[in-house]
Amino acid sequence: MSKKRGLSLDEKKVRLLEYMHEHKECYTLKELESSASKAKGIVSQSIKDVLGMLVADGLVDSDKIGAGNFFWALPSKTKVMAQQKLEKANKDLAAAKAKHAELEAKLAEMQAARPTSEKRAADLKRLAVLKAQAAELETEVGKFADCDPDRMKLLERGTEVCKAAANRWTDNLQTLIAQAREANPEATEAQLLEFLQLPKTLDYID
Repeated sequence: MSKKRGLSLDEKKVRLLEYMHEHKECYTLKELESSASKAKGIVSQSIKDVLGMLVADGLVDSDKIGAGNFFWALPSKTKVMAQQKLEKANKDLAAAKAKHAELEAKLAEMQAARPTSEKRAADLKRLAVLKAQAAELETEVGKFADCDPDRMKLLERGTEVCKAAANRWTDNLQTLIAQAREANPEATEAQLLEFLQLPKTLDYID
């Protein structure tokens, strides 16, 4: 046997408001907790919160008289509020339709200003082809970057600098070997080159 499902918050609000519409009287909270609970099957402990929500929604009126708070709800007020909501919804719908019509008109105007023609379609296709060709040419040019005249000039200058540096080192080594032979006449140039781990054909670069 399945357990009976309790009322949802919305169901409680509907039942409590229905009860107050049926009797059209003023109630204290305690009176509603007792009478409405029995008549509509609402747990008495939840009526205070449900009543507060109905007041906040404007569906139930309340006033403090003396030391007590009294609550009442008239069907006519609910009807008026529903009518106001319906009118607002209709106004919003009309505004949305007007905006939609305005956008449709602008779209039609823009399409008329830029009609789709065979020539325009052909031009766009041709443009796409030219862009693809340009990309291919840029890739091809990149392959010959090493042959760029400016790059070649830089390489030539770099080569001259390296050659001059190498010849200076060769000159320094030749001076060192000459001084070593003066200090040790019995040592040959080949022996000194071998000792310094230098090639036997040490010479200047032309």
